[in-house]
Amino acid sequence: MLSDGWHHIRLDLEAGTLTGDSPIVLSYRLRGIASAVTKILPLRRLLHLCRHHRFAASLFPNDRRIERWIELLRVHDALADGATQREIAQALFGAERVASEWSGPSDSLRSRTRRLIRDATVMAQGGYRSLLRGAPPDPADES
Repeated sequence: MLSDGWHHIRLDLEAGTLTGDSPIVLSYRLRGIASAVTKILPLRRLLHLCRHHRFAASLFPNDRRIERWIELLRVHDALADGATQREIAQALFGAERVASEWSGPSDSLRSRTRRLIRDATVMAQGGYRSLLRGAPPDPADES
């Protein structure tokens, strides 16, 4: 694994060792268009690192889902500490907003809080595994 702490490139070793005195030969396999699509970006990342001795921020786009995952972790931690739905909403959206919208004509803030609680529970019960496969967790799979 090559990493700067934020970005990483994984190299898989098929045989031998990296501790020897002999040079390393890198081999990159592409088989057809479908294979190339998922492998070109990591190759571009490695080539940039080799040429410029740094990771290219432009080749590591921000994943918009990370903010949601952090929010779910916060909700899970609050649930583990015994927080109520309202207390969770106050922590996430602010006490002033909760005071004005919680019991108002629209149920949107309460609904959003309930969805976050449901999704955090799904993730904690094993839904996080879907992140490794690149698929969003399906709450129906956990029921």
